[in-house]
Amino acid sequence: MDPEGQASFALLRTDGQVLVTHPAEGDGLFGPPDPATVPEAVRHPSSTGPVIERFGERREWLTAFRQVGEFPLVVSISLSLDWVHAQWLANTAWTAAVCACVALALGFTALLAVRRWRSEQAVQHRLSQSRDELQAEIVRREAVEAGLLQAQRLESLSRLTGGVAHDFNNLLTAILGTVHLLERHIGSGADERVRKYIGLARDAVQRGARLNASLLAFARQQKLHATSLDANELVQGFAPLIQRALGETVTLALRLDPDLPPCRADATQLEAALLNLAINARDAMPRGGAVTLSTRAAWLEAEQLAGNGDAKPGLHVALILQDTGTGMPPEVRERAFEPFFTTKPRGKGTGLGLSQVFGFIRQLGGHVTIDSAPAEGTVVTLFLPAATEAPAQEPVHAAPAPDCIRAVARAIVLVVEDDERVREIAAATLRDAGFRVIAAQDAPEALSLFERHEHFDLLFSDIVMPGGMTGIELAREARRLRPLLPVLLATGYAGPVEGAADHGFEVLAKVYDQATLALRIAELLMEQQRVA
Repeated sequence: MDPEGQASFALLRTDGQVLVTHPAEGDGLFGPPDPATVPEAVRHPSSTGPVIERFGERREWLTAFRQVGEFPLVVSISLSLDWVHAQWLANTAWTAAVCACVALALGFTALLAVRRWRSEQAVQHRLSQSRDELQAEIVRREAVEAGLLQAQRLESLSRLTGGVAHDFNNLLTAILGTVHLLERHIGSGADERVRKYIGLARDAVQRGARLNASLLAFARQQKLHATSLDANELVQGFAPLIQRALGETVTLALRLDPDLPPCRADATQLEAALLNLAINARDAMPRGGAVTLSTRAAWLEAEQLAGNGDAKPGLHVALILQDTGTGMPPEVRERAFEPFFTTKPRGKGTGLGLSQVFGFIRQLGGHVTIDSAPAEGTVVTLFLPAATEAPAQEPVHAAPAPDCIRAVARAIVLVVEDDERVREIAAATLRDAGFRVIAAQDAPEALSLFERHEHFDLLFSDIVMPGGMTGIELAREARRLRPLLPVLLATGYAGPVEGAADHGFEVLAKVYDQATLALRIAELLMEQQRVA
């Protein structure tokens, strides 16, 4: 095959004689057999490779030689270098084109793979974010559910405690009144032994009254005098007493926010709450430690108040007491606010300190949290609702004169009390003080006396009574019939008292001292005489 004159074939002898050529009309390759001019490739074709020879005018050929068997014959094949170069260029171009197509295909495939990988990465990232958000939501919901369960448990305890405290207050009031009447009637004729027993009974009633006050605090049924106050000023003034309660082995540090807004609280109860927290912190640090009392403004969201129906989202003033004590495990921390729950040895604590703090803060419309772990100390935070008005200055009241009772002697007092023992003790106490007493067992009976136009100088009534009418409703109706009638209410269960102060009614908390009862009635009668 002759690719357009670009190749030739020849059969030669090893001495250089050309036997056959193709094409026949081509130039002779080697001429006559001259041993001196025969190429080495012809004489020894197996020992040489292809050679480049120049034949004719301006043409170069690539020639290869191979011996035919054992014969002294050599076959040569010659290709034009121009044609070889052209073929190489053509093959190279075709190969380059194929490689370019393959490269483009690979590049497109790689681009698709990268785009798909990025899409999968984006989807995986979104799934990871969704997973994290879902896990966070699960944790948040579990925390909210745990808070609701704890709030429901504490609310049930609060209702039970409030009911028990109400009945217990009536019993204590009757006992304390009986003790005072015994002291009054026995007088100087009692021997030392009788006076000792009477004193023991009075002390026991007073301890029971303090215990009941703690229960009412937890049940959010104590009487509070909430005003606008400066928490920083209160903490600074109360810090020396806290330090004395902590003892010499515990240091107290104050960190007060200078831009703290005023808050609404009962100053006396807030001091008692801080003192309770300080004593608990001291007991948790038997070998000494440090307590930090700080204040700051805090904004509480609805989620943070889950389970607390008494507080509203918004601005609060936070009082934080942190100690370096032994801390609490989770099972203890969850029950820390329950009344009578304590980890202290018998006789070392009543378990009412934190429950009293809890009830006081919730009654104010605030929030309380506790964060603690074993060996990491405890942090108790009291959130008090911020006040819109400036802190009020406490008025100074003059002490009542002891002889004011004699000035209103013989006044007629209507005593309304459903508990027979309390009613009899209150009536006997007021009669001993010089008053005339008419007693009624419930509001309908008392109202019937008003409707019969019986004359009374003062109404003294319990609030929670059977018969479908409370003491507040009775007081309103009595004021409607006799607008200037002085009214004094009493209760051992302050839940239904909400709104009493809005109508100008005085409220005396049980367990009340009999002398205090007589004195307060005398003061109200004297105030009425001054108005009249």
